[in-house]
Amino acid sequence: MTFLNHKCVYVFIVASLFSFELLAGPELDISRDNGPIVKVSNPATVTHKMKIGKTTIGVSDLGGGYVNYFHIPGLGNVAVSDYGKGWQGSIRDRYHEGRYNPTQAGFRDTAGAPARVNLYSHRISIPPFQMALYGDPVYDFTEYENLAPDYSGYNDGNRRDKDGINESGYDQDDELRSEWDFQGFYDNVSDKTKSHGVETVKFTNRNTYARNPKAILQFGSKAVRENGVKVLQPKYAVNDVSPLLPGAQTTSPVDLANVIFTAYGIRLPINKGFKYGHYHDGNQWRRLSLAQMRTGKNLQINTGGMESRVSSWSYLSTPLLILSNNVDPAKGHAIGLYSPNDARNRNQSIGRRVSDGRVMYSEDRRTRSWMLFSANNDQVSIRTRYILTGIMAPNRAKANHVEGIRHNSYILYGTPKNILKAIKEL
Repeated sequence: MTFLNHKCVYVFIVASLFSFELLAGPELDISRDNGPIVKVSNPATVTHKMKIGKTTIGVSDLGGGYVNYFHIPGLGNVAVSDYGKGWQGSIRDRYHEGRYNPTQAGFRDTAGAPARVNLYSHRISIPPFQMALYGDPVYDFTEYENLAPDYSGYNDGNRRDKDGINESGYDQDDELRSEWDFQGFYDNVSDKTKSHGVETVKFTNRNTYARNPKAILQFGSKAVRENGVKVLQPKYAVNDVSPLLPGAQTTSPVDLANVIFTAYGIRLPINKGFKYGHYHDGNQWRRLSLAQMRTGKNLQINTGGMESRVSSWSYLSTPLLILSNNVDPAKGHAIGLYSPNDARNRNQSIGRRVSDGRVMYSEDRRTRSWMLFSANNDQVSIRTRYILTGIMAPNRAKANHVEGIRHNSYILYGTPKNILKAIKEL
């Protein structure tokens, strides 16, 4: 079996400083003329910085414009820098057992995805670029390692994978080029929250299944994890992806089903003092200790979706999670992640016309959405996560359309108490 030679569909969107939804432009063949999909580089390198009051946010164009720098006076940089651990979102799905994972930042912690980044006085813009597939120590899908080494524990001599595909004539660039495009903006919107002493960045992004299936074929019926478990899990296929579109859009192995969409994630080092998780619910402050965040209990807090009514998790009335270095919500340094239940986030699944890139339909495909705290030995994190019914490949979606996912989040710096006041201004 070899990669299918479908004619690929590419969509290019011209970035606008004024509108995100009406971005449009001609088709563009995004090819290797732009260089390899990933390069081994230093993930701590910050290439673009934007001041937001007393703090500074920084990104790397060596890693798809992901955030690897957030400077707080007195604490220094509090962002975790590795390409697999910086501030960004992710896409996985249960159908492919979470292994098909197009990412903004790159292939592994030391192999980032080069991308163009534009810096303005109040905006960092990341124009559309083709995302790489992330590699982890669970499933080896890269037969070649000419761009970057895969997990050392595979002991494969750099010439073995477990995807069951004959890849003669290909190389690692072919294996890592996902079908997905990423586009995003970081906007300084602190003018809306500065009266509360809070500095705020709005993150807006869009992920598009822009090309007909190729790399995803490595995650098909012959693919096997290191432990022998099959990658493709047919029990997670979906009979009808879209409640909006006519007919039944039943998923195939080249579509995504039961999508695990982490809209955004912030990771902070424990050695900077971030040991307390704060959230506001039922008109009162609630707090989790570092020990509680490490246990994995009481961390997942519902924010909506079709399955919310049957969930045993508590329902979060204010979609805001905060990590702080102080037990008191009125004191200390704190960073919050706010995921508003606005029209863009509710109707997160979109279909765009290929000819001009315009959004022609949007709908809510959430079966569940939530926010969560988590922690390991050296870092804590907060994330917004959705489970979506699915996303269809371009050659299976509505004719002349490509599907994707969009989201906006707010990153806020201040005290927890002031951050709560500030989100009411947004």
